[in-house]
Amino acid sequence: MRTLLPLILPAAIALSVDTAGSADCIVGSVDTPDFARSVAVVGTLAYVADQFPQTQYGDLQVIDISDPSSPFVIGSVSTQNRAIAVAVQGAYAYVADGGAGLQVIDISNSALPAIVGTADTPAFAYDVEVAGIYAYVADGFSSSSLQVIDVSNPSSPSPVGSVPTMDAAFGVALAGSHAYVADGQAGLQVIDISNPSAPVIVGAADSPGDARRVEVVGPYAYVADAYSGLQVFDISDPSSPLLLGGVDTPDDAHSVDVVGSYAYVAAAFSGLQLVDISDPSSPVLIGSVATPHFSFDVAVDGAYAYVADAASGLQIVEAQCLITTAVAEAAPSAPIAALLSSSPNPSPGVTMFRFDLPRGSAARLEVYDLAGRHVRQLFDETLSAGRHATRWDGNDDRGRSLASGVYLVRLTWPGGTATSRLTLLR
Repeated sequence: MRTLLPLILPAAIALSVDTAGSADCIVGSVDTPDFARSVAVVGTLAYVADQFPQTQYGDLQVIDISDPSSPFVIGSVSTQNRAIAVAVQGAYAYVADGGAGLQVIDISNSALPAIVGTADTPAFAYDVEVAGIYAYVADGFSSSSLQVIDVSNPSSPSPVGSVPTMDAAFGVALAGSHAYVADGQAGLQVIDISNPSAPVIVGAADSPGDARRVEVVGPYAYVADAYSGLQVFDISDPSSPLLLGGVDTPDDAHSVDVVGSYAYVAAAFSGLQLVDISDPSSPVLIGSVATPHFSFDVAVDGAYAYVADAASGLQIVEAQCLITTAVAEAAPSAPIAALLSSSPNPSPGVTMFRFDLPRGSAARLEVYDLAGRHVRQLFDETLSAGRHATRWDGNDDRGRSLASGVYLVRLTWPGGTATSRLTLLR
């Protein structure tokens, strides 16, 4: 059953939901009038897209965070619709405003932000990123899911290009000449934006869940994949993104920010989750902070993580506290499911795979080609805890010998996924 990105939360939801993790690392908070959906941080100010529950109205809140232990609202402006996401560049904030498209807000006077321009989009604006004179809007279920809008004149933003994606564009991130779209049940879409008036999809890779947001750092894209937690893709070749690994989160993953070897995941009622991504093929959930309500978004800046926490407004978490607590509480003896070896590699045909499971559980081992096509299932069954080994003869599911080349071997279990590359040399 499809799980969609919620537009609003029922007003009757209780705020005292039990979540895993400690709240001890929260150093400050400030309530917002509505439901905090998204946050962007620039210097000593946080900008929060704040949606009014059960209505089609929202606003942008400007919050002074110069003292993280005592943040306070210094200005606000109502938007035309639901204020789902916000990005900031220079003297302007750009709000993905649901059914009202893109709103451009002058924030040069923090106490008196003012809408100066708007550009409608065909469907529902879920996310926005800005680079140079262009804003890129993820526009949900639309025949033109990624919208490119010229914002060189902020008072008159103008759509200049668009491209349909395969499902629903919920999130967008930019890196170089490419936009990376979290595209719902179609996973990750890679779009060449070198010509903003004619963007074109050049690569795609499915994810196991429902892709909501995406963050790009170096050769990796990190996707908040709703009920499938965090998924990590190798995008070193934008035309052929590869799913490397993933890890489940206790509740739906709505957003992710990455700093160093850690991913910070806003995971609904389970709060802020900390994932060790030092090995991108085997991300590990190592800690969490229980926020008071529903974590929609997270932005990490300097020593703090800023969480848009729905009815509990903006929560400020000391990042080092979260990391230190997670490392101290980690159980070093608890193995993480991983492909430990592929031997021999390169292989003339017959290969032995060995891996560990930290507890008895269902597990599946499959082989894919570099285009992401399934070629062989080695097993799909319940296994005991401990070390396991299985043999592959180099054939596909029909018993046909596979050609020389590079293949991906993927282990999937309830705690996540892990992927390894294998070279066949016939």
